[in-house]
Amino acid sequence: MKIRHGFVTNSSSSSFVLIGKKVALQDIDLRKGRYVAIGNYLCEGQDVFDISEDILAALPSIDFDFEYCLVEQEIYEAGGDKIVLGGGEYNIWSGEADQHSSDTVDDLLENYQGYTDED
Repeated sequence: MKIRHGFVTNSSSSSFVLIGKKVALQDIDLRKGRYVAIGNYLCEGQDVFDISEDILAALPSIDFDFEYCLVEQEIYEAGGDKIVLGGGEYNIWSGEADQHSSDTVDDLLENYQGYTDED
């Protein structure tokens, strides 16, 4: 049996802060780094997910205005709008990320097109 000491939560979300450069979908090049998409609010937080090759191929068919970020740094429990690092301007995204975010193409389709494997 595991015993946890300290603050325990039953939440299905976690706070996040992403620092990076906002990019357009057509400018995403997975060889250049880690890209994240920020999407719709789900059950207990925003849909925040890493972009894989499979997800990148599916995104043009999704009718939703995602924000895309080339991640420079990921932080927890912070906030703000913009920051300057190394002479460049970066955007900051923060909020609550849903623990059931779109990790696969099937998740993405289900969350944005009502798709399920049973259909």
